[in-house]
Amino acid sequence: MVRLLPQHGGHRAGACFESSDWFSDKVAFIWSVADLLRGDYKAHEYGQVILPLTVLRRLDCVLEPTRGTVVARARDLAGKIDNIDPILLRTAGQPFYNVSPLDFTRLLDDPSNVAGNPRSYIAGYSTGAVEVLEKYGFDNQITRLDDAGLLYQVISRFADVDLHPDAVPNEAMGYVFEELLRKFSEMSNETAGEHFTPREVIRVMVNILFSEDDDALSGTAPVRTMFDPACGTGGMLTAGQEHLASLNPRARLEVFGQELNSETWAIARSDLMIKGQNPERIVLGNSFTADGFTGQHFDYMLANPPFGVDWKRIQRQITDEADQLGDRGRFGAGLPRVSDGALLFLQHMLSKMKPVSQGGGRGAQAHPGQVHLSEIIDLLNEKFGTELTEVDQVWFDQQVEAAAQDPDLREVAGANTEENFGYVFDQRFANVLIDRQAANDDLFRAFFDKPEFKDALTVWARREVYKKITEDLGGAA
Repeated sequence: MVRLLPQHGGHRAGACFESSDWFSDKVAFIWSVADLLRGDYKAHEYGQVILPLTVLRRLDCVLEPTRGTVVARARDLAGKIDNIDPILLRTAGQPFYNVSPLDFTRLLDDPSNVAGNPRSYIAGYSTGAVEVLEKYGFDNQITRLDDAGLLYQVISRFADVDLHPDAVPNEAMGYVFEELLRKFSEMSNETAGEHFTPREVIRVMVNILFSEDDDALSGTAPVRTMFDPACGTGGMLTAGQEHLASLNPRARLEVFGQELNSETWAIARSDLMIKGQNPERIVLGNSFTADGFTGQHFDYMLANPPFGVDWKRIQRQITDEADQLGDRGRFGAGLPRVSDGALLFLQHMLSKMKPVSQGGGRGAQAHPGQVHLSEIIDLLNEKFGTELTEVDQVWFDQQVEAAAQDPDLREVAGANTEENFGYVFDQRFANVLIDRQAANDDLFRAFFDKPEFKDALTVWARREVYKKITEDLGGAA
């Protein structure tokens, strides 16, 4: 469910990219590298090669116009100035630069040094970019590819893909990267929500979050900030930017996030880098013990924090802060059970809200707990002007029970995560609504004319059916 934090004081943007032929072509071309890896790599390992190389190729293309100038400037400044970063960043016109004279094509000039060239090329990047690649563990992959005799072929394949900004704009590049990430997550059979929060869930959260600020966000050029303290791969932040852009193309949403896992942090930072945004705003570390945004406040906050994870390892630090700072700190309201890390995130988010004197803030946090159907009905009626009744509630309950006993759905649910189960269930659910048109035209129109309504109702039904089936079968996949 979605928990709205108390307030202090359209269509999905980019859908045209995802439905276009060139988008599919780019993803398919990059994905085809998996054919080279098959045999030497297991399917769930493909992302360890393809994701960092996609990032590298994009950065290479972005820096191409200024590469020669940056290399020359770095050579001129050598030994004269200790901190040349600001100058080279300015020269590159990007939040990163590379002082190596190599590019992807020249990496292939010396087949006998096919492993040394990539390492030299990567070492030439600015510190932030190098750190991202280190967290991917890509140096290990260079060795592994070289030992398998695949490094030259893989780099050659990436050198052939055109990821220049004039061919793939920043927003489109974000969708390409996200689609690759989705594919790899599926192949790794990640637990639903571990790396991904389903897109429709995020859209519902963001829509609710912005719903009371339509007037403020429709100005000439509004700028707002959004923070996710458990940002994972950055999907929620990206969705926030997309949604605001769909409301007002002139609006700007500056995003900030913190992530504990180094690999997912690298992915989130990569996403900002390849879209031309400031990657420094994604901080690596524990939000509770190493707050990367001390003293900062934001207009919007949203998160899908890890559930079922206790905070026993950091209990001493949390307790000390609560005792020493009280209401001046993040945990003045009291500490939850050690098993309830999600409530700590909620308190952390509340502390990051802008005060009323600065316009206030809003936040939303996803929760896996059961949401009563009556709550969903009330929310839909209030937000979308529908008039669903207790009769509709009874009908929805009947559909959930019927779906939970469907042999085909039970087979799919037992072998897949909830997210992947949705690829089968969601269309089944839509078909049921089509069959019910004669009984309730109001429900039918809202479901097919209002995407947010459809998302909210489908997510609830899918979750209820999946939960019933997997509990009956003895656990999720």
